[in-house]
Amino acid sequence: MSIPVQCLLRLPACLRRQTLLDILPRRQTRLREHWLGTNISVRGFRGTARFSVPKRSTVPQLKANPTPPPPPASRPPPTPQGLAPGYLDSLFAGGQTSVLIYRAPTHSSFRILAVGSGLLFIVGALSTAAINQYNPVTKERRPQVPWYVQVLETIPPFFLVLIGTAMLIAPTRQIKSIKAIAPVKQLNGHFTGPATLQCELRKPLPFWPKSKTLETKSSDVFLSRIIAGDNINYTSIPIQEVSGFTASYTGKSVPNSRGPFRAFSHNVRRMLVHDGFAHLRFKDYGRWKIDLQGCEIVDHGCTLQKLTTPDNSPALDPFIRATALINAFTLEEKLNNTGSTSPGVPRLGLPAYTWWQEALHGVASSPGVNFSNPGSNFSFATSFPQPILMGAAFDDQLIQDVATVVSTEARAFSNDNRAGLNFWTPNINPFKDPRWGRGQETPGEDPFHLSSYVHALINGLQGSPELKYKRVVATCKHFVAYDMEDWNGNFRFQWDAHVNSQDLVEYYMPPFESCARDSNVGSFMCSYNSLNGVPTCADPWLLQTVLREHWGWTNEQQFVTSDCDAIENIYTPHKYTSTREEAVAVALNAGTDLDCGTYYQEYLPSAHEQGLFIISTLDQALVRQYSALVRLGYFDGMAVPYRNLTFSDVSTPHAQQLAYKAAVEGITLLKNDGTLPLKITKNMTIALIGDWANATTQMQGNYAGVAPYLHSPLYAAQMTGAKVLYNGAIYSQGDSTRNSWLPTWKYAEQADVIIYVGGIDNTVEAEGNDRNTINWTAGQLDVIEQLAMYGKLMIVMQMGGGQVDSSPISNNPNVSALLWGGYPGQDGGVALMDIVQGKAAPAGRLPTTQYPSNYISQITMTDMTLRPNSTTGSPGRTYQWYTGKPVFEFGYGLHYTNFSAAIQSDTAISYGKDQGKTYSTADLINDCHETYKDRCAFQTFNVDVKNTGEVTSDYVALGFINGHHGPVPYPKKRLVAYSRLHNITGGSTSTTALNVTLGSLARVDDNGNKVLYPGDYALMIDIQPLTMLNFTIIGEAITLVEWPQPPAPISQKGEYFVGGAGSTYDEKVLNNE
Repeated sequence: MSIPVQCLLRLPACLRRQTLLDILPRRQTRLREHWLGTNISVRGFRGTARFSVPKRSTVPQLKANPTPPPPPASRPPPTPQGLAPGYLDSLFAGGQTSVLIYRAPTHSSFRILAVGSGLLFIVGALSTAAINQYNPVTKERRPQVPWYVQVLETIPPFFLVLIGTAMLIAPTRQIKSIKAIAPVKQLNGHFTGPATLQCELRKPLPFWPKSKTLETKSSDVFLSRIIAGDNINYTSIPIQEVSGFTASYTGKSVPNSRGPFRAFSHNVRRMLVHDGFAHLRFKDYGRWKIDLQGCEIVDHGCTLQKLTTPDNSPALDPFIRATALINAFTLEEKLNNTGSTSPGVPRLGLPAYTWWQEALHGVASSPGVNFSNPGSNFSFATSFPQPILMGAAFDDQLIQDVATVVSTEARAFSNDNRAGLNFWTPNINPFKDPRWGRGQETPGEDPFHLSSYVHALINGLQGSPELKYKRVVATCKHFVAYDMEDWNGNFRFQWDAHVNSQDLVEYYMPPFESCARDSNVGSFMCSYNSLNGVPTCADPWLLQTVLREHWGWTNEQQFVTSDCDAIENIYTPHKYTSTREEAVAVALNAGTDLDCGTYYQEYLPSAHEQGLFIISTLDQALVRQYSALVRLGYFDGMAVPYRNLTFSDVSTPHAQQLAYKAAVEGITLLKNDGTLPLKITKNMTIALIGDWANATTQMQGNYAGVAPYLHSPLYAAQMTGAKVLYNGAIYSQGDSTRNSWLPTWKYAEQADVIIYVGGIDNTVEAEGNDRNTINWTAGQLDVIEQLAMYGKLMIVMQMGGGQVDSSPISNNPNVSALLWGGYPGQDGGVALMDIVQGKAAPAGRLPTTQYPSNYISQITMTDMTLRPNSTTGSPGRTYQWYTGKPVFEFGYGLHYTNFSAAIQSDTAISYGKDQGKTYSTADLINDCHETYKDRCAFQTFNVDVKNTGEVTSDYVALGFINGHHGPVPYPKKRLVAYSRLHNITGGSTSTTALNVTLGSLARVDDNGNKVLYPGDYALMIDIQPLTMLNFTIIGEAITLVEWPQPPAPISQKGEYFVGGAGSTYDEKVLNNE
C-alpha cells in the first residue's frame, strides 16, 4: 500500500512551502497512474503543485570520512549533455515575466461552511450567555451566584465565540495562487535569481476589499527535482525556520498490475519543532521524526528515507532521474546494491535486480535468465551458431539481424519477469592462439574483422543510438588481453599479461575501441588477468584514461562491471593489495562500477570506515548503473515500445530461418575433389559415423540456452530419404579398437557414401580449459584413414571452435571433401546436409589460421607478442605475422563455382594523382574533419565480382593491404575491408563497395600512436589475389591518434606467481612464505 503525504508548512513569512513525502509500498508494484492530493481542512487548502527541474539536486550528500585525494577515476562526473534546464531557466522559458506554479481550487463549499459555522458558533455563544443570565421559560433574571460560579459559566460561551471567530477568520489564510516573478538580471541567457515567489491569499468573502499578496525571496527555495523511477518522481525541498506543522492526507484507488489500492485517509498530527526536527505522529503508523535540514525521515538515529514522492516523468534525462534515485538511498542501501545481484530498496519500492544475463548467441541460461519447464511458454529461445561460425560468414548485416532477434527475445523474457535487460555479451577478445578454450565465443583472430563485427552486433542488441529506449544493454568483454584459461599451470585468475604498447594498440585494443568509441556500448567488463602488473579491474589508466577519456566513453549511462569474482582476485591470487578492503577500494576508485560477485557488498562497508574511498565515487558508480536502467525504460511501464513483446515473439519463423541462414553462411569448404555437391537419392546408402553424427546440444557450444529444437546431422541425413547407417556413440576421442567401433566397418562396406562427423567439442575446449594439442585425436585419424581405404566417396565434417591440424585428412587422396562446421546451432545438422547436397552453396571463410600441429611447440601461450622473434624462436602470431606455412590460412574457403574480380578504374579520389595511384598525406589529412582522424575515409573501392561458373553462390570480398610503409618488420598483409555478396548466379556480375579509412592504412609505432606513413601500398582482393591495385602515399608521416602513455610500472604489494614454460615457479612464493 502506498501512502502519499503532502505537508503544508507554516513559515514566518506567511508562505506555505510544500514538501512531498511518500512512504512507498513495501510490495513491488508498478503503478499505471498516481493521484496525489491534500486536504488541509483547517486551512482550506487542497491541491498539488508541479515544479520545474533544478540544475542540481537539493538532497544533501551523506558525509564521508576524510580521505586522501581520489584517483582520476573518482573525480566528479563530467557535466552531462542535454540535461534539463536550470530551475529558473525552465520556469521562465519563452520570456515570461511570471509563471503561475500553483493555483488552488475555489473551495466555495469550504468558505460557506466556515463562515456559516463561525456565525452559528457565535450565535450559540450569545445564546448560552443569555441562558446563564435569564430563565428562558419565566423570562426572569436568575438569582445571584458566587463570583467563581459566574466565571465557570462564562467559559463555554467564551470558547464558542473563539471557535466561531476562528472559523470566520480561517478563509482569510487561504492560498489562492503562487507565482514565480522573473528576476531582472540575466547572465548569458540564464536567469541568475533570486526570483520572487508571490503568494496571493484569497478573499474570504466577496464583499471583502482585496486579497492580500505576500512576497518572499526564493534564494533559499529550491523547488522539486523530478526524477522518474519506477513511475516515481523524486522530489525534495530544504525546509528552514519551521514553527509549526499541520496537515492531513487522503488517497484514492489507483489501478495497477496487481489490483487497485484501497482508499484511505489518515491524519498527521501537529507536533512541536525541536532542534531542527519536526516530531509528528501518523495515525495507525506511529511516531516519526523529520530532519528539516537534511530532508530525511529519521527513526532512532537511522535515516529511513529522503523526502520523496513517486510519479512518472520519462521525458527527463536518465542521469537526472538516476541521480535523484541514488540520492534517496541510505549509505547502507548504496553499499548493498553494488553487486551483480542487487537487493533493491524495498522501502522505496525499488525491486531486486540481477545484472548478470547471458546472450552470446541467443538468450542463454544464466543467473538472471529463467527458462520455464519444458512444454510451457518461455521454455526455449532461438539458439544461433557460436560466434566463431557466424564470424566465418563475414556478413555484418547478418550479425545485426541475429542480434536484433536476440534482443527481441530477451525483451519478451524480461516482460514475463524471466530476465533482466543487461547482458554480459559479446566476448570480443581476438582469438590469436588456437589452444584457447574460449576462442569459440569470438568471431576470430583479426582485429579489424572483430571491430566491424561487434559494431553490427551492438547496433542489433542495443538498437539505433538515437532511439529513446535501448533494446538491451550489451557488455564488451573481457577488457583486455585476456585469452588464456588454464595452460601449463597459468590460471586466468592470476595471469599477468605483458603486452607492449605497439601490440596492445594494434591488436588487443581495436575491438574494444570499436565498442566504446564507435558503437557506444552500454557497459564494459574488465577481465581476470593483470595487464603489465596491474589487475585490469584495478587499473585507473585502463578504465579511466583509456576507456573514458581517450575513447570518449563518458556517457553516465555507461558502466564497467568486473568479470565474476575478479574483484576478489585482486586480493587473491593476484596479491595486488594487502587487504580485502584495499582490493574493493582500489577497484571502485579505478572505475569498476559493479562487482559481478559479492566482494563489494561484503567489504566496501569496512573500506568506507577506513576512509579508502569517498561517497561521491560510490554514488557515481550507482548512478551509472541505474541510468542504464532508466535508458532501457525499466521504470517507464507501457510507454516503452518493447513492453508488448510476448512468447509469440520468441522463435518465430523468421528467427528459425535466420538461425539456419547463419549456419549455412559460416560453414566453410576446405577441400573438394568435385564430389560436392552430392546428389542424394532414395536408393543411396549413407554411413554416418562419428561422435558428432547425432550431435544435439554439442552443436550449441557454450553459453547456450534451451533451443526450440536441435536438428542433428543424423536427423538431416534421414530427412533426405536415403538409407542411413549410423554409428555415433563411439567415443572417438579414444581408442579405435574398442568394440563400439566394430559396426563402423560393416556400415562402410554397405555404404555408397561415408560421412564422418567429428573434431573437438566442449569436453576439450571450454571456459577454464585450454588445449595442449591442436591435432585431431589419434583415434579419429585412425578411423578416418581406415574408412578412406574402402574407396567410397568420403566426406569429413570437422566440428568445434578452435582449429585443429587437418593436414592428414586434406592430404589423404581418398578423402573426397572436408568441411568445417564450428558449432552450428539449432539447425546445424540441416545446414551441413544442405551444403553436402547442394541445396545451399558454401561461401564461408576461415576466421582463424589453421596452424600445423608443431606450432604450439614453437611459442608458449604466455607469449603475448605478435611479431616473429628469432631469439625466442617465435614464428609470429596470426596470418599477419606467422612466418611458417599454415595448413589453411585466415580467409580460406572454397566454393562450388569460380569467381573473378576487378577493381573499377574510376575509384580514384579527387586529390589522387596518376589515376589514383599517388596520394599526399597533407591532402588526406586536410580533407579529414573527424574528431578521431583514423575514422576519416581514404577511398571507396568499387569491386566487380563475376561468377564464372554455373552454381549460384555467395562470395565474400576480402580487401587486404600490404606493402612497405611504417616501422619494420612489415606485416604480410592486413584486412582493411570486407563485404558479402549474395546469390550471384552463374555468368553474372555483382558489385560491392569496400570502404577503406585512414586508420586502416595507418601503422602503430612503438609508443602506440597510429601514424599514416608514406610508402608503397597494395590493395588485394582475396587471399590469393583475384585482383590488386598499387598506390603510393607521399609526404610526411602524420600521427592520426596519439596514444595515452601508461604510468611507470607499479610495484605490487605481494609477490606474483607465474607458472608454466619459461617461468620461475617457487612454492614459497605461491604460499606467500
